[in-house]
Order: sequence, then structure tokens, then C-alpha cells
Amino acid sequence: MDDTWKNVADQYGFVCNGCEDNCCQTLFFHHTHIERDYLVEGFNALEKSVKLEVLHKAEAYCDKLLLFSSPDKPFRMMCPLNLEGRCLIYDHRPMICRLHGLPHELSDTNGDREHQPGCRAGHARFNTKGYIPFNRTKIYTQMASLEAAYTRTIRRQGQRIKLTIAQMLTQDT
Repeated sequence: MDDTWKNVADQYGFVCNGCEDNCCQTLFFHHTHIERDYLVEGFNALEKSVKLEVLHKAEAYCDKLLLFSSPDKPFRMMCPLNLEGRCLIYDHRPMICRLHGLPHELSDTNGDREHQPGCRAGHARFNTKGYIPFNRTKIYTQMASLEAAYTRTIRRQGQRIKLTIAQMLTQDT
């Protein structure tokens, strides 16, 4: 997954150095037990003082999300694992964090493709180069297979989740 992203990013000449439209402030829900457990594993490897600071931020995030109710604008708040523009558990970050930013496509079961433009920070570069194929479908399919095998192993088959990173941290630590 990381190699595929990097290969396409290199073809665009795109490097993510953070931006005003930081994706770490975007509300993402994560749906796999395997990613949640991997994220928590990375979190648990942090120093105790850092973990306490992150948990404090995660609780504040959850509180703000609970009170948020604006149909006119999206929820925006920095991920509690982001410190000075960088992810504290970069190697343990979820799939959407790994794949975000580049123009991509997804194929449905009929083979129809939906294209997404990528992040605003790269639009000028992406538009100059034209679309470089980056089909996330295979990656999502592989993740679904891993999730199915993992949930059988941990006896959580059929149990669905829909959690933000902040919710994962406050529920499992």
C-alpha cells in the first residue's frame, strides 16, 4: 500500500509536507478491527507522558464531536496523534491516512469507476500531469480479506465498528 502510494506520488512529483487543508483535521471514520488494534499497538508503544497528552486531546476531540451539529460545514479538529504536523504513530497509521491525497479511483462490483481529484494542495501538480492511474479497489479488497481473517481469529466476526481515531484511543486504552 505504501509503495503503491509512493510510486504514484513520485510520478506526480508530489510530497506531502502538511498544508492549510490538513487531512489530519478531516473527520474520518475507520471500520476495521485490524486497523484499530494496530493503531492501539502503536499508541501503546509511546512514552507514558506522551500517551497521557494524546488521551487528553482524544477526549477533547470526542467531546467536541459529540456536541457538533452543523449541516453547513464539516467537522474539523486536529487528530490527537498529530504533534507539530507529524503523526506520532506514523508506521501504525490507518489505511485512509496512508492513501489520502492522491487522485484515485474505486471500482464497484459492476466495474464502474468513481474518480476522486486528490487533495487541494496537489491540484496544480495533478492537473499538469494528468491522471496517473491509482485504483484503490485492490487495496480495499485486500484489507477486507485481512479483516475477515482477523475477526475470525479474535472472535469478532460480523461485529462492525465506525470510529474516529480519538474514539479508538479512548475506548481501548
